[in-house]
Amino acid sequence: MKKVGGDELLLRQIDEAFMKHKVLYFKDAHLDRPTHLEFMCILVHYWGLDDPSKLGPNGTEAPQA
Repeated sequence: MKKVGGDELLLRQIDEAFMKHKVLYFKDAHLDRPTHLEFMCILVHYWGLDDPSKLGPNGTEAPQA
């Protein structure tokens, strides 16, 4: 999973696929629970969801300035 965290191109491709299709599905990814959690943490950080200053009330996305 370390490769995903350090691969900006791969993260951009995952982001683009999610924005286009609004869903992510990794068939046969064979991720165990800790690896799945690590992967989700990488995406949460990439999308800035771990920064409370970017979230609005009740954890919703803040309006764009």
